[in-house]
Amino acid sequence: MSKIANRIISIPERVKINLEGGIISAEGPLGKSEDLIIPSNLEITNQENKLSTKSVNSALAGTYNSLISNLIKGVVEGHESVVEVKGVGYKVSLKEGKLEFSLGKSHLNHVAIPSELEVKVEAIDDTVGNTLTSASTKDFSEDNYSRKNKDYAKKLGELFAEKLKKENKEKIIFDRNGRPYHGKMEEEKKSSEVNGKEKVEEKNNLVSSEPKKEEREDRRAFRSHIKSETLANKRVVKVTKGGRRFSFTCLVLIKDEEKKAVAFAHAGGKEVIIAFRKALRQGQKKLISYFPTPVRTIPRDITVKYKATKLFLKPTPPGSGIKASGALSRLFKFLEIKDKKKIVGRGIGSGRGKTSGRGQKGQGSRKSGNVRPGFEGGQTPVYRAFPKRGGGFKAKKISYQVVNLEELEKDEKITAGQVVDLSQKKFPVKILGEGNFTKNLTIKAAAFSRPAQEKITQVGGNFQVVEKKKK
Repeated sequence: MSKIANRIISIPERVKINLEGGIISAEGPLGKSEDLIIPSNLEITNQENKLSTKSVNSALAGTYNSLISNLIKGVVEGHESVVEVKGVGYKVSLKEGKLEFSLGKSHLNHVAIPSELEVKVEAIDDTVGNTLTSASTKDFSEDNYSRKNKDYAKKLGELFAEKLKKENKEKIIFDRNGRPYHGKMEEEKKSSEVNGKEKVEEKNNLVSSEPKKEEREDRRAFRSHIKSETLANKRVVKVTKGGRRFSFTCLVLIKDEEKKAVAFAHAGGKEVIIAFRKALRQGQKKLISYFPTPVRTIPRDITVKYKATKLFLKPTPPGSGIKASGALSRLFKFLEIKDKKKIVGRGIGSGRGKTSGRGQKGQGSRKSGNVRPGFEGGQTPVYRAFPKRGGGFKAKKISYQVVNLEELEKDEKITAGQVVDLSQKKFPVKILGEGNFTKNLTIKAAAFSRPAQEKITQVGGNFQVVEKKKK
Protein backbone atom coordinates (compact mmCIF):
# COMPACT_ATOMS: atom_id res chain seq x y z
CA MET A 1 0.00 0.00 0.00
CA SER A 2 2.96 2.39 0.49
CA LYS A 3 3.50 2.72 -3.29
CA ILE A 4 -0.18 3.46 -3.89
CA ALA A 5 -0.21 5.97 -1.03
CA ASN A 6 2.63 7.96 -2.64
CA ARG A 7 0.94 7.97 -6.06
CA ILE A 8 0.08 11.41 -7.50
CA ILE A 9 -3.47 11.67 -8.93
CA SER A 10 -3.73 13.91 -12.00
CA ILE A 11 -7.04 15.78 -12.35
CA PRO A 12 -8.37 15.99 -15.97
CA GLU A 13 -9.39 19.37 -17.38
CA ARG A 14 -13.11 18.49 -17.46
CA VAL A 15 -13.19 17.42 -13.79
CA LYS A 16 -13.79 19.73 -10.84
CA ILE A 17 -12.69 18.60 -7.36
CA ASN A 18 -14.52 19.94 -4.29
CA LEU A 19 -12.40 19.60 -1.13
CA GLU A 20 -14.04 21.33 1.84
CA GLY A 21 -14.80 20.54 5.46
CA GLY A 22 -13.30 17.06 5.47
CA ILE A 23 -15.38 15.96 2.44
CA ILE A 24 -14.18 15.41 -1.14
CA SER A 25 -16.31 14.98 -4.28
CA ALA A 26 -15.77 15.08 -8.04
CA GLU A 27 -17.88 16.60 -10.82
CA GLY A 28 -17.35 15.75 -14.49
CA PRO A 29 -19.04 15.13 -17.87
CA LEU A 30 -21.02 12.11 -16.57
CA GLY A 31 -22.32 13.86 -13.46
CA LYS A 32 -21.36 14.38 -9.83
CA SER A 33 -20.00 11.70 -7.52
CA GLU A 34 -21.08 10.97 -3.98
CA ASP A 35 -19.37 12.74 -1.07
CA LEU A 36 -16.39 10.90 0.40
CA ILE A 37 -15.65 11.62 4.07
CA ILE A 38 -11.95 12.12 4.82
CA PRO A 39 -10.61 10.73 8.15
CA SER A 40 -9.02 13.17 10.59
CA ASN A 41 -5.59 11.49 10.39
CA LEU A 42 -5.44 11.77 6.57
CA GLU A 43 -4.12 14.83 4.74
CA ILE A 44 -5.11 15.52 1.10
CA THR A 45 -3.44 18.33 -0.84
CA ASN A 46 -4.40 19.80 -4.23
CA GLN A 47 -1.56 21.60 -6.02
CA GLU A 48 -1.61 22.47 -9.73
CA ASN A 49 -4.45 19.98 -10.47
CA LYS A 50 -2.60 17.14 -8.76
CA LEU A 51 -3.88 15.37 -5.67
CA SER A 52 -1.69 13.62 -3.10
CA THR A 53 -2.51 11.72 0.09
CA LYS A 54 -0.40 11.67 3.24
CA SER A 55 -0.95 9.81 6.52
CA VAL A 56 0.96 8.00 9.25
CA ASN A 57 -1.01 4.88 8.29
CA SER A 58 0.17 3.95 4.77
CA ALA A 59 -2.66 1.44 4.34
CA LEU A 60 -5.27 4.14 4.98
CA ALA A 61 -3.56 6.57 2.60
CA GLY A 62 -3.35 3.92 -0.13
CA THR A 63 -7.02 2.98 0.26
CA TYR A 64 -8.22 6.57 -0.04
CA ASN A 65 -5.85 7.21 -2.94
CA SER A 66 -7.61 4.39 -4.84
CA LEU A 67 -11.08 5.64 -3.81
CA ILE A 68 -10.34 9.15 -5.09
CA SER A 69 -8.99 7.73 -8.37
CA ASN A 70 -12.24 5.77 -8.77
CA LEU A 71 -14.28 8.95 -8.12
CA ILE A 72 -12.50 10.75 -10.95
CA LYS A 73 -12.77 7.75 -13.28
CA GLY A 74 -16.50 7.42 -12.57
CA VAL A 75 -17.36 11.00 -13.57
CA VAL A 76 -15.19 10.82 -16.73
CA GLU A 77 -15.49 7.27 -18.09
CA GLY A 78 -18.07 5.58 -15.86
CA HIS A 79 -17.85 2.09 -14.39
CA GLU A 80 -18.63 -1.22 -16.08
CA SER A 81 -18.76 -4.92 -15.18
CA VAL A 82 -17.51 -7.36 -17.82
CA VAL A 83 -18.32 -11.09 -17.67
CA GLU A 84 -16.52 -13.20 -20.27
CA VAL A 85 -17.86 -16.75 -20.70
CA LYS A 86 -15.27 -19.17 -22.12
CA GLY A 87 -15.82 -22.83 -22.92
CA VAL A 88 -17.69 -25.05 -25.37
CA GLY A 89 -21.19 -25.88 -24.11
CA TYR A 90 -21.46 -22.91 -21.74
CA LYS A 91 -24.57 -20.78 -22.25
CA VAL A 92 -25.95 -17.43 -21.09
CA SER A 93 -29.63 -16.65 -21.74
CA LEU A 94 -32.10 -13.91 -20.78
CA LYS A 95 -35.24 -15.07 -18.97
CA GLU A 96 -37.79 -12.90 -17.17
CA GLY A 97 -35.41 -10.00 -16.67
CA LYS A 98 -32.58 -12.21 -15.32
CA LEU A 99 -29.37 -13.61 -16.80
CA GLU A 100 -29.28 -17.41 -16.58
CA PHE A 101 -25.76 -18.93 -16.62
CA SER A 102 -25.35 -22.59 -17.61
CA LEU A 103 -21.71 -23.37 -16.76
CA GLY A 104 -21.72 -27.16 -16.59
CA LYS A 105 -22.69 -27.31 -12.91
CA SER A 106 -25.51 -29.23 -11.26
CA HIS A 107 -27.58 -26.03 -11.01
CA LEU A 108 -28.14 -22.81 -12.94
CA ASN A 109 -26.88 -19.44 -11.72
CA HIS A 110 -29.24 -16.44 -11.97
CA VAL A 111 -28.18 -12.79 -11.89
CA ALA A 112 -30.63 -9.89 -11.76
CA ILE A 113 -30.29 -7.40 -14.63
CA PRO A 114 -29.91 -3.68 -13.89
CA SER A 115 -32.38 -1.27 -15.41
CA GLU A 116 -29.83 0.00 -17.95
CA LEU A 117 -28.44 -3.25 -19.40
CA GLU A 118 -26.14 -3.25 -22.39
CA VAL A 119 -25.41 -6.46 -24.33
CA LYS A 120 -22.41 -6.08 -26.62
CA VAL A 121 -20.99 -8.29 -29.42
CA GLU A 122 -17.46 -7.72 -30.73
CA ALA A 123 -15.52 -9.09 -33.70
CA ILE A 124 -11.80 -9.28 -32.83
CA ASP A 125 -8.86 -10.02 -35.13
CA ASP A 126 -6.71 -12.38 -33.04
CA THR A 127 -3.70 -11.99 -35.30
CA VAL A 128 -3.49 -8.25 -34.56
CA GLY A 129 -5.60 -7.93 -31.41
CA ASN A 130 -7.80 -5.11 -32.77
CA THR A 131 -11.59 -4.86 -32.61
CA LEU A 132 -13.00 -4.87 -36.17
CA THR A 133 -16.57 -3.90 -35.28
CA SER A 134 -19.09 -4.18 -32.46
CA ALA A 135 -22.85 -4.04 -31.90
CA SER A 136 -24.72 -3.12 -28.74
CA THR A 137 -28.32 -3.01 -27.58
CA LYS A 138 -27.86 0.72 -27.06
CA ASP A 139 -27.63 1.12 -30.85
CA PHE A 140 -31.40 0.53 -31.27
CA SER A 141 -34.35 1.71 -29.21
CA GLU A 142 -36.19 -0.51 -26.75
CA ASP A 143 -39.45 -0.25 -28.73
CA ASN A 144 -37.99 -2.19 -31.65
CA TYR A 145 -37.50 -5.45 -29.74
CA SER A 146 -39.16 -7.38 -26.95
CA ARG A 147 -37.50 -8.63 -23.79
CA LYS A 148 -37.84 -12.24 -24.92
CA ASN A 149 -34.62 -14.12 -25.40
CA LYS A 150 -35.07 -14.99 -29.12
CA ASP A 151 -36.12 -11.52 -30.30
CA TYR A 152 -33.47 -9.93 -28.14
CA ALA A 153 -30.64 -12.01 -29.64
CA LYS A 154 -32.01 -11.97 -33.19
CA LYS A 155 -32.19 -8.19 -33.38
CA LEU A 156 -28.66 -7.84 -32.00
CA GLY A 157 -27.35 -10.47 -34.46
CA GLU A 158 -28.92 -8.70 -37.44
CA LEU A 159 -27.40 -5.39 -36.40
CA PHE A 160 -23.99 -7.05 -35.92
CA ALA A 161 -24.19 -8.67 -39.40
CA GLU A 162 -25.08 -5.34 -41.04
CA LYS A 163 -22.06 -3.66 -39.48
CA LEU A 164 -19.78 -6.49 -40.63
CA LYS A 165 -21.04 -6.16 -44.22
CA LYS A 166 -20.21 -2.47 -44.18
CA GLU A 167 -16.66 -3.45 -43.15
CA ASN A 168 -16.52 -5.90 -46.15
CA LYS A 169 -16.27 -8.89 -43.79
CA GLU A 170 -18.19 -11.77 -45.37
CA LYS A 171 -17.20 -14.50 -42.91
CA ILE A 172 -16.32 -14.69 -39.20
CA ILE A 173 -15.49 -17.63 -36.93
CA PHE A 174 -16.97 -17.93 -33.46
CA ASP A 175 -14.58 -18.89 -30.70
CA ARG A 176 -16.41 -22.17 -30.11
CA ASN A 177 -14.35 -24.64 -32.13
CA GLY A 178 -15.13 -22.80 -35.37
CA ARG A 179 -18.90 -23.48 -35.20
CA PRO A 180 -21.97 -21.66 -33.94
CA TYR A 181 -23.42 -22.69 -30.61
CA HIS A 182 -24.92 -26.21 -30.46
CA GLY A 183 -23.22 -27.05 -33.78
CA LYS A 184 -20.94 -29.55 -32.07
CA MET A 185 -23.85 -31.30 -30.37
CA GLU A 186 -25.77 -31.57 -33.66
CA GLU A 187 -22.72 -32.98 -35.46
CA GLU A 188 -22.16 -35.57 -32.73
CA LYS A 189 -25.83 -36.56 -32.91
CA LYS A 190 -25.64 -36.99 -36.70
CA SER A 191 -22.41 -38.98 -36.48
CA SER A 192 -23.92 -41.31 -33.84
CA GLU A 193 -26.96 -41.90 -36.07
CA VAL A 194 -24.74 -42.70 -39.06
CA ASN A 195 -22.57 -45.04 -36.97
CA GLY A 196 -25.71 -46.80 -35.70
CA LYS A 197 -27.00 -47.41 -39.23
CA GLU A 198 -23.62 -48.75 -40.35
CA LYS A 199 -23.58 -51.22 -37.44
CA VAL A 200 -27.08 -52.47 -38.32
CA GLU A 201 -26.12 -52.94 -41.99
CA GLU A 202 -22.95 -54.73 -40.94
CA LYS A 203 -24.91 -57.11 -38.74
CA ASN A 204 -27.52 -57.83 -41.41
CA ASN A 205 -25.04 -58.41 -44.22
CA LEU A 206 -22.65 -60.41 -41.97
CA VAL A 207 -19.66 -58.49 -43.26
CA SER A 208 -16.27 -59.88 -42.23
CA SER A 209 -14.49 -57.90 -39.47
CA GLU A 210 -11.22 -57.96 -41.42
CA PRO A 211 -11.09 -54.98 -43.84
CA LYS A 212 -10.12 -55.46 -47.46
CA LYS A 213 -6.81 -54.24 -48.89
CA GLU A 214 -8.40 -51.19 -50.55
CA GLU A 215 -10.18 -50.22 -47.32
CA ARG A 216 -6.91 -50.48 -45.36
CA GLU A 217 -5.19 -48.17 -47.84
CA ASP A 218 -8.07 -45.68 -47.56
CA ARG A 219 -7.77 -45.73 -43.76
CA ARG A 220 -4.05 -45.07 -43.96
CA ALA A 221 -4.70 -42.13 -46.28
CA PHE A 222 -7.35 -40.83 -43.89
CA ARG A 223 -5.00 -41.04 -40.89
CA SER A 224 -1.90 -39.73 -42.63
CA HIS A 225 -2.70 -36.13 -41.65
CA ILE A 226 -3.33 -37.05 -37.97
CA LYS A 227 -0.23 -36.65 -35.79
CA SER A 228 -0.04 -37.74 -32.18
CA GLU A 229 2.41 -37.59 -29.32
CA THR A 230 2.23 -39.27 -25.92
CA LEU A 231 2.67 -36.84 -23.05
CA ALA A 232 2.40 -39.26 -20.11
CA ASN A 233 1.85 -42.94 -19.32
CA LYS A 234 0.90 -44.18 -15.86
CA ARG A 235 0.28 -47.58 -14.32
CA VAL A 236 -2.79 -47.77 -12.12
CA VAL A 237 -3.26 -50.51 -9.51
CA LYS A 238 -6.62 -51.45 -8.04
CA VAL A 239 -6.40 -53.63 -4.91
CA THR A 240 -9.32 -56.04 -4.57
CA LYS A 241 -10.12 -59.08 -2.48
CA GLY A 242 -8.76 -61.40 -5.15
CA GLY A 243 -5.51 -59.48 -5.59
CA ARG A 244 -4.18 -56.49 -7.47
CA ARG A 245 -5.50 -55.50 -10.89
CA PHE A 246 -3.22 -53.51 -13.16
CA SER A 247 -4.29 -51.02 -15.81
CA PHE A 248 -2.68 -48.15 -17.69
CA THR A 249 -3.62 -44.56 -18.53
CA CYS A 250 -2.35 -42.51 -21.43
CA LEU A 251 -2.36 -38.74 -22.07
CA VAL A 252 -2.11 -38.06 -25.82
CA LEU A 253 -1.69 -34.84 -27.82
CA ILE A 254 -3.30 -34.94 -31.29
CA LYS A 255 -3.01 -32.66 -34.35
CA ASP A 256 -5.04 -32.61 -37.57
CA GLU A 257 -2.82 -30.93 -40.18
CA GLU A 258 -5.63 -30.54 -42.74
CA LYS A 259 -8.12 -28.84 -40.38
CA LYS A 260 -5.38 -26.99 -38.46
CA ALA A 261 -6.78 -28.27 -35.19
CA VAL A 262 -5.34 -29.81 -32.01
CA ALA A 263 -6.74 -31.70 -29.02
CA PHE A 264 -5.66 -33.77 -26.05
CA ALA A 265 -7.33 -36.82 -24.53
CA HIS A 266 -6.85 -39.00 -21.47
CA ALA A 267 -8.00 -42.63 -21.48
CA GLY A 268 -7.28 -45.92 -19.73
CA GLY A 269 -7.08 -49.59 -20.62
CA LYS A 270 -5.68 -52.95 -19.62
CA GLU A 271 -2.67 -52.39 -21.90
CA VAL A 272 -0.75 -49.29 -22.93
CA ILE A 273 -1.65 -49.69 -26.62
CA ILE A 274 -5.36 -50.03 -25.76
CA ALA A 275 -5.27 -46.84 -23.68
CA PHE A 276 -3.39 -45.03 -26.46
CA ARG A 277 -5.90 -46.03 -29.16
CA LYS A 278 -8.84 -45.09 -26.95
CA ALA A 279 -7.32 -41.64 -26.24
CA LEU A 280 -6.58 -41.19 -29.95
CA ARG A 281 -10.22 -41.87 -30.88
CA GLN A 282 -11.52 -39.54 -28.16
CA GLY A 283 -9.14 -36.75 -29.16
CA GLN A 284 -10.27 -36.77 -32.81
CA LYS A 285 -13.84 -35.99 -31.65
CA LYS A 286 -12.92 -32.78 -29.81
CA LEU A 287 -10.41 -31.02 -32.05
CA ILE A 288 -10.01 -27.26 -31.51
CA SER A 289 -9.03 -25.03 -34.45
CA TYR A 290 -6.03 -22.72 -34.19
CA PHE A 291 -4.85 -19.84 -36.35
CA PRO A 292 -1.12 -19.58 -37.16
CA THR A 293 0.06 -15.97 -36.84
CA PRO A 294 2.85 -14.27 -38.82
CA VAL A 295 4.87 -13.55 -35.68
CA ARG A 296 4.56 -17.22 -34.61
CA THR A 297 3.42 -16.51 -31.06
CA ILE A 298 0.14 -16.56 -29.14
CA PRO A 299 -2.20 -13.61 -29.91
CA ARG A 300 -3.11 -12.64 -26.32
CA ASP A 301 -2.58 -13.43 -22.64
CA ILE A 302 -4.04 -16.77 -21.54
CA THR A 303 -4.75 -17.65 -17.90
CA VAL A 304 -6.05 -21.09 -16.89
CA LYS A 305 -6.78 -22.18 -13.32
CA TYR A 306 -7.57 -25.72 -12.21
CA LYS A 307 -7.91 -26.36 -8.46
CA ALA A 308 -4.58 -25.27 -6.90
CA THR A 309 -2.75 -24.99 -10.25
CA LYS A 310 -2.59 -21.74 -12.21
CA LEU A 311 -1.10 -21.49 -15.73
CA PHE A 312 -0.25 -18.14 -17.32
CA LEU A 313 0.89 -17.76 -20.95
CA LYS A 314 2.02 -14.41 -22.30
CA PRO A 315 2.88 -13.34 -25.89
CA THR A 316 6.45 -12.18 -26.49
CA PRO A 317 8.23 -10.19 -29.22
CA PRO A 318 9.77 -12.12 -32.14
CA GLY A 319 12.97 -13.87 -31.15
CA SER A 320 12.37 -13.82 -27.39
CA GLY A 321 11.32 -17.46 -27.43
CA ILE A 322 8.97 -19.54 -25.29
CA LYS A 323 9.76 -20.42 -21.71
CA ALA A 324 7.45 -23.31 -20.80
CA SER A 325 7.46 -26.87 -19.50
CA GLY A 326 8.04 -29.99 -21.60
CA ALA A 327 4.37 -30.74 -22.23
CA LEU A 328 3.66 -27.15 -23.29
CA SER A 329 6.69 -26.99 -25.55
CA ARG A 330 5.39 -30.03 -27.45
CA LEU A 331 1.99 -28.37 -27.74
CA PHE A 332 3.61 -25.22 -29.17
CA LYS A 333 5.41 -27.40 -31.67
CA PHE A 334 2.05 -28.69 -32.90
CA LEU A 335 0.72 -25.09 -33.02
CA GLU A 336 3.61 -24.06 -35.32
CA ILE A 337 5.12 -21.73 -32.74
CA LYS A 338 8.83 -22.25 -33.31
CA ASP A 339 10.60 -19.26 -31.78
CA LYS A 340 12.54 -20.47 -28.75
CA LYS A 341 15.30 -18.39 -27.25
CA LYS A 342 18.35 -20.12 -25.81
CA ILE A 343 19.11 -19.01 -22.24
CA VAL A 344 22.73 -17.91 -22.54
CA GLY A 345 25.08 -18.74 -19.66
CA ARG A 346 23.03 -21.46 -17.96
CA GLY A 347 22.31 -25.10 -18.55
CA ILE A 348 23.75 -27.68 -20.91
CA GLY A 349 22.74 -25.70 -24.02
CA SER A 350 24.84 -22.69 -23.02
CA GLY A 351 28.13 -24.30 -24.04
CA ARG A 352 29.62 -23.71 -20.59
CA GLY A 353 28.39 -26.78 -18.79
CA LYS A 354 25.47 -27.21 -16.44
CA THR A 355 26.80 -24.71 -13.91
CA SER A 356 28.29 -22.05 -16.22
CA GLY A 357 31.82 -23.17 -15.38
CA ARG A 358 31.55 -22.16 -11.72
CA GLY A 359 31.22 -25.55 -10.05
CA GLN A 360 28.29 -27.14 -8.27
CA LYS A 361 29.02 -26.41 -4.59
CA GLY A 362 30.88 -23.96 -2.42
CA GLN A 363 31.04 -20.20 -2.09
CA GLY A 364 32.19 -19.63 -5.67
CA SER A 365 29.38 -21.61 -7.31
CA ARG A 366 26.44 -20.05 -9.13
CA LYS A 367 24.10 -20.74 -6.22
CA SER A 368 26.71 -19.84 -3.56
CA GLY A 369 27.18 -21.64 -0.26
CA ASN A 370 24.45 -22.26 2.24
CA VAL A 371 26.35 -23.47 5.36
CA ARG A 372 25.03 -21.81 8.51
CA PRO A 373 27.43 -20.16 10.98
CA GLY A 374 28.83 -22.62 13.54
CA PHE A 375 28.24 -25.74 11.39
CA GLU A 376 31.23 -28.13 11.54
CA GLY A 377 30.26 -30.87 9.10
CA GLY A 378 27.88 -32.74 11.39
CA GLN A 379 30.11 -33.15 14.45
CA THR A 380 29.37 -31.44 17.75
CA PRO A 381 30.45 -27.80 17.35
CA VAL A 382 32.87 -26.18 19.77
CA TYR A 383 30.29 -23.81 21.23
CA ARG A 384 28.25 -26.85 22.31
CA ALA A 385 31.12 -29.16 23.28
CA PHE A 386 32.40 -27.00 26.16
CA PRO A 387 30.12 -26.17 29.11
CA LYS A 388 29.24 -22.60 29.92
CA ARG A 389 30.68 -21.33 33.21
CA GLY A 390 30.57 -18.12 35.18
CA GLY A 391 28.76 -15.13 33.86
CA GLY A 392 28.86 -11.36 33.85
CA PHE A 393 28.02 -9.16 36.86
CA LYS A 394 24.39 -8.11 37.02
CA ALA A 395 23.56 -5.23 39.36
CA LYS A 396 20.62 -6.03 41.58
CA LYS A 397 17.68 -3.72 41.10
CA ILE A 398 16.92 -1.66 44.23
CA SER A 399 13.29 -1.52 45.30
CA TYR A 400 12.49 1.67 47.27
CA GLN A 401 9.79 2.45 49.79
CA VAL A 402 8.16 5.69 48.55
CA VAL A 403 7.39 8.69 50.84
CA ASN A 404 5.88 11.93 49.45
CA LEU A 405 6.63 15.40 50.85
CA GLU A 406 2.91 16.01 51.48
CA GLU A 407 2.97 13.16 54.03
CA LEU A 408 5.76 14.93 55.97
CA GLU A 409 3.76 18.19 55.70
CA LYS A 410 0.63 16.62 57.23
CA ASP A 411 2.49 14.91 60.10
CA GLU A 412 1.99 17.19 63.17
CA LYS A 413 4.86 15.54 65.10
CA ILE A 414 7.38 16.87 62.57
CA THR A 415 8.12 20.57 63.12
CA ALA A 416 10.27 23.13 61.30
CA GLY A 417 14.04 22.89 61.87
CA GLN A 418 13.86 19.21 62.82
CA VAL A 419 16.13 16.50 61.37
CA VAL A 420 14.17 13.62 59.81
CA ASP A 421 16.34 10.51 59.44
CA LEU A 422 14.77 7.87 57.16
CA SER A 423 18.02 6.13 56.29
CA GLN A 424 17.79 3.59 59.15
CA LYS A 425 14.59 1.98 57.95
CA LYS A 426 14.43 -1.70 57.02
CA PHE A 427 13.91 -0.89 53.34
CA PRO A 428 15.59 2.03 51.51
CA VAL A 429 13.34 5.10 51.33
CA LYS A 430 12.95 7.43 48.35
CA ILE A 431 11.44 10.92 48.79
CA LEU A 432 9.09 12.11 46.02
CA GLY A 433 7.96 15.71 45.48
CA GLU A 434 4.18 15.29 45.34
CA GLY A 435 1.98 17.85 47.13
CA ASN A 436 2.69 21.16 48.92
CA PHE A 437 5.69 21.47 51.29
CA THR A 438 6.44 24.48 53.58
CA LYS A 439 8.49 23.04 56.50
CA ASN A 440 12.17 23.84 56.84
CA LEU A 441 13.59 20.31 57.45
CA THR A 442 16.79 18.37 57.11
CA ILE A 443 15.88 15.02 55.55
CA LYS A 444 18.13 11.95 55.31
CA ALA A 445 17.07 9.17 52.90
CA ALA A 446 18.43 6.70 50.34
CA ALA A 447 17.21 8.67 47.29
CA PHE A 448 15.43 11.89 46.32
CA SER A 449 13.54 12.75 43.16
CA ARG A 450 14.36 16.00 41.36
CA PRO A 451 11.05 17.76 42.21
CA ALA A 452 11.56 16.79 45.87
CA GLN A 453 15.05 18.28 45.92
CA GLU A 454 13.78 21.57 44.41
CA LYS A 455 10.91 21.92 46.92
CA ILE A 456 13.18 21.21 49.93
CA THR A 457 15.76 23.81 48.88
CA GLN A 458 13.06 26.42 48.10
CA VAL A 459 11.84 26.48 51.73
CA GLY A 460 15.42 26.62 53.06
CA GLY A 461 15.70 22.97 53.99
CA ASN A 462 18.47 20.46 53.37
CA PHE A 463 18.57 16.87 52.09
CA GLN A 464 21.25 14.20 52.48
CA VAL A 465 21.57 10.98 50.49
CA VAL A 466 22.58 8.20 52.90
CA GLU A 467 23.20 4.70 51.56
CA LYS A 468 22.23 1.88 53.84
CA LYS A 469 25.18 -0.13 55.08
CA LYS A 470 25.30 -3.78 54.13
CA LYS A 471 25.44 -6.26 57.00
